[in-house]
Amino acid sequence: MDGTLGQLCHILQDVFLFHGGWTEKSGINTLSCVRHSTTSDSTLLLLHDLDECCQDSRATFLDLFKRISEHSELPLKILVTSRAPRALLTELQDWPAVNVDDLAPCANNVIDDEADRLTFLCPMEYQKNRIRGNLDRLSPMGKSSLRISLKLLEEHTRWPMDPSLESLAQFTHLLDCVNFLDATEIVLDKVLRSNPDMDALCWILSFLLCSYRPLSRWELTTALLHYRNQQNHDKDAHLQDLSLPTTMEGTCVKWESWIRVLADFNHNQVTIRSEIRELLKENTETHKYIWNDVAQTAHQTIAKFCFDHVAANGVRNLLNSAYREYEVHVEKQKQLRQVAAPIVSDSKEMAFYAVQSLPYHLSKCPINDATKALWARLKDPAAQEFALWAKVYWAMSNPFSLTLSPPESPLPVLAALGMLAYDDMDKEIGGSHTQCLIA
Repeated sequence: MDGTLGQLCHILQDVFLFHGGWTEKSGINTLSCVRHSTTSDSTLLLLHDLDECCQDSRATFLDLFKRISEHSELPLKILVTSRAPRALLTELQDWPAVNVDDLAPCANNVIDDEADRLTFLCPMEYQKNRIRGNLDRLSPMGKSSLRISLKLLEEHTRWPMDPSLESLAQFTHLLDCVNFLDATEIVLDKVLRSNPDMDALCWILSFLLCSYRPLSRWELTTALLHYRNQQNHDKDAHLQDLSLPTTMEGTCVKWESWIRVLADFNHNQVTIRSEIRELLKENTETHKYIWNDVAQTAHQTIAKFCFDHVAANGVRNLLNSAYREYEVHVEKQKQLRQVAAPIVSDSKEMAFYAVQSLPYHLSKCPINDATKALWARLKDPAAQEFALWAKVYWAMSNPFSLTLSPPESPLPVLAALGMLAYDDMDKEIGGSHTQCLIA
């Protein structure tokens, strides 16, 4: 380097070597002094591998640059790099992002390859032209972004894996909706919002995003069927009617088609795939994503479902039967001087998830009238369904930390979990404090 800027760089390098590095304070002071002598309309400030700083330091430096920009008439150009890919996207979500591995628009051969692959099974020429025209329109996205976006559309619609007219129509419709300026998370949001049954989709997403543990396909199907009955004001629908194989399988196939773009169904657990989790970004000023909308109310939605589910007649009968069987099992084990195994969910009945996860979701609910109403139901001494809930929750807990006798109401369980102060417990319930000691 020549001139004043080169001399300044050498001076700063000498200072760096002399002190053995920069502190946050010295870095800010040096930057504040240097900018007055080096800033021009062509100056570019490089923050190299900023992710190696701690989050507080990054926030301090970014706030400094914001203040400099606000008090300067010259444009402030800053280029930020990170050693780990996408490490700073959340903190810099309002800044333009450039993937250095994907700088150039798609070459014609890439568009041709994708067009050939996606139109090979198209029965009509106009459909081929429609897909090809959209690919040409989306070529400015860059190769990597385009391929990820196309993969999202293919996984959702199953085209061309499923060469049906229905999947083709879905694919071409979604392809029409994608803009070349769309980031891949925006494409994912558009795919999910294309579902015609948004209420039911949001219901499934609530469990997928915020459940106490991963649910099985059958548990989610049971939950959705009970949700539909609740929406139809049929809260006491018989379990045998809901568990008919044709009803269960048809419902399962339907909701799986809604979330297969983001879900993994391996090992009989429905979870979000790791590569999809990277796309679940926080909201920005310009984009509000469906997963964030769902997550805001998910715990309250699931908590209310758990309350209603536990209180349903058919579920109460199921839980009562399971608890009676557990009591018999405990007596047999006592005679053998052995510890009785707890009640364990069979990954089929949603009732056991509702019992075990109810305190978790209730603890995550915001303090509002709806949450207060749920608490009132749980504390109501006349609500026998929640006395049964407390016993089953007790029977599903660690057998080595159980009290000698089951709780007679939900209050000892809530106190043991730290959700209720001992002083707030109903003093008229005898033995409650004793029941709390080892729960």
